[in-house]
Amino acid sequence: MYLKIHNSKNQTIVAACDAAILGKILEEGEKFLDLRTHQDFYKGTKITELDLRQALKNFDSANLVGEKVINIAVSCSLVKQEEISYINGYPYIQIYRI
Repeated sequence: MYLKIHNSKNQTIVAACDAAILGKILEEGEKFLDLRTHQDFYKGTKITELDLRQALKNFDSANLVGEKVINIAVSCSLVKQEEISYINGYPYIQIYRI
């Protein structure tokens, strides 16, 4: 898994992606997710589950892609299974805290 935390003004964006799918282009019908062109958005530090759990304690928005990453978000009670979207069988979600 990779994690990159983006800090700007008064906002923290957590971006995390499973290592196995970073660099891929996912396309299914109207859905399109380019993890090749935008891999720098996600590719910060290679992390453990504990690292991601820590990062998910404090954020304004989160972009999460991949089964491992999403399973951690679910186990942290940040998202429910029925809220997760899929593209080519890969789960992804954006979470916003208002």
